[in-house]
Parts: sequence; C-alpha cells; structure tokens
Amino acid sequence: MEVRPTILAVDDEPHIVLLLEEFLSDSYTVLTAGDGREAWEIIQDDACDVSLVITDIQMPHVDGVTLLTMVKQRNPDIGVIMISGTVTVAKAVQAMRQGAEDYFVKPFASMEEMEIVIGRFFERQQLKHRLAEYVSLHAEMMTHMKIRTFLCLDVVGSTRIKEGEDPFLIQFSFMEYHRFVADIVKTHHGLIHGTAGDGIMCCFDIAQDAVDAGVVLYGRLPDFNRRDNRLGSPFVLRSGIHTGPVIIDDEGHVSEMFASTLDITGHLQKHATTDCLEISEDTLHSVANSAEFANLDKDVDGVSVYTHRAIAARDNPQDG
Repeated sequence: MEVRPTILAVDDEPHIVLLLEEFLSDSYTVLTAGDGREAWEIIQDDACDVSLVITDIQMPHVDGVTLLTMVKQRNPDIGVIMISGTVTVAKAVQAMRQGAEDYFVKPFASMEEMEIVIGRFFERQQLKHRLAEYVSLHAEMMTHMKIRTFLCLDVVGSTRIKEGEDPFLIQFSFMEYHRFVADIVKTHHGLIHGTAGDGIMCCFDIAQDAVDAGVVLYGRLPDFNRRDNRLGSPFVLRSGIHTGPVIIDDEGHVSEMFASTLDITGHLQKHATTDCLEISEDTLHSVANSAEFANLDKDVDGVSVYTHRAIAARDNPQDG
C-alpha cells in the first residue's frame, strides 16, 4: 500500500482550508488547522508525520511567520508554503529567508501553480532522502571495507574422472580432497569461504598466506593423489588468487552484494591454465616472493595474470 505524504493546511478562514483540502486530497493526506497554535499541536504529534505545511501569515494566537520559524527549528525537512490575503513584499522576503518554499497571494490565481510547487518540493525531498541513504550506505561500506585475498580452486574434468567409478569411492575421494584443502588453508590462517560443486573459495587476511597455501597445495597434491585418491584418475586443479576490497558484515561474513573481488577471483580460476598457480597483479604486489612468478601477458577482467614459475615448469596434464 502506497504511503501518501501528509500536508497540513492552516488558515483562520474556513473556506480557504476547505479549498486546499478538496484540491489536494486526491494525491495527499490532508490535515487542517484554524490557526498557528492548533497547527503547532498537530506538528508536534509524531503520529501525524507532517511533510509540508501550507499556512496563512495573518492568524490569531500564532502567526504564519512565527509558525514557520517553529517548524524549521523542530524539523528543517518539513516544507512550508506561505499564503496571504495581501501582497506584502517584506513579509514574503522574510518568509523565504527563513526557509519557506514559496509564497502565494489569496485569492489564488492558479491552484495548478501551487500543485506544481508542491510536486517539486516532494521530488526534492525524495532526492534528498535517496542521497542521504546513499551517503549512509557509503559510510557503512567504508567502515566495513577490508582488503582480503581469495584462492579459488576447481577440479578439472571432475565429471570424466567420476565416470564408471564406485559411488562410495567417489564420495570418499572428494571428501578427502576437501579435507586436504581445508587443512592446508587452516594451517595458513585462512578459511573456506564457500563451495560450489567441486569448486572451493578460500579467504585469507594476508595475501602472502594465500600464495603460500597455494604453493604448498600444489606441492602436496601428488602425495594426496597417491595416498587418498581412490579413483582411477588423479585430481588436477585449476586455480586463481586475487586480492581486493570486500565488505565484511558485523558477523564477519563477506557481503555477496559488493563482491567484485570474489567475481574476479572466480574468473581467474576459470581462465587459468590447468595445474598452474595463477595470481593477479594486485596479489603479486602484496607478496614477498613475487620473483617466483612470471607475467603471462594476459589479463582477466582487466587484471594482469602471473603464474608460479616452478609449478608451471612441471609436465602438466592436458585439460579435461
């Protein structure tokens, strides 16, 4: 259900209040008051949630200019449009200086003109609210933004190596593979961020830990295939490492809404050479052993890619 803005019409002439109410009620929730004192009581009631006040200047008890001042002191976001039965330039200038949106003389020459002014006021308010939300979101993002390094791994040709194998041995071997990766990641102060099929995404606070974990993982993979892999084909990996900003929520989880770093890491892994440890230039500049990596003269998502020289020098199996 759409929530309509609330307008408060204030005038000691009942026919003016009635005119405003009839004209505006199709588009807005309209409240009315016969003088400034009654209007002020309504404005102070938070349940009324008044967004705009249309008030006469000359009224008993509390005049329109005084009401304008009181409204702006209470809530500067509430708009005020002044109306008067006489053309008083000084009063109009005073009202505009104190924050009035506009000034109309009774009898109104054109209600459509007032409708335009009101519509523009609410358009500005909507833009202000959106900007405030953006500023708040941006501030929150900056507060929760951290630099993290991600290692993404996937088993190459996993469908093929499962063909014709005993389901129990498949489950056992892949469980052992996940344990193998998790143990190395944990040893290097990382954690498993998530899994998808045979893919594993790992997160590290420090880029050096991620790269060291990747080097160790490839170094121990042959032993894993001999000792724990019960399938007829060895596990062959495709991997990528990337360092970049992510938003960490209050529970320590990476927000998936602002996770281009995760996306780039996944793309690096997808386009990586089989059985090679490939890292982004952002990660390269964050580690002490950058000399161990060679420039591949390729880029993924605009990011330059480097490969570990020693791992790449091995006799690599072909992609499955």
